[in-house]
Amino acid sequence: FIVSLIQAILAGIIYTALGVPGAALWGFATFFAALIPALGTVFIWGPITLYLALSGSGTEAILLLVFGILAIGGIDNVLY
Repeated sequence: FIVSLIQAILAGIIYTALGVPGAALWGFATFFAALIPALGTVFIWGPITLYLALSGSGTEAILLLVFGILAIGGIDNVLY
């Protein structure tokens, strides 16, 4: 539960920083997705990354991809 909360907080911060519409809602959704083992959070930040890329925000998409892999996805390995 705590690990999912931390992942959601990290995701919410990056969503807000990148100007993702509905960042708080997506952060909340990331919390529930993080409860799914292995690739749970990818189901949220993956499509957001695709949205950013297709909407012409390539730099933001790359930043979210890297942050998603290293921070959002990687923090659970550190905390567990």
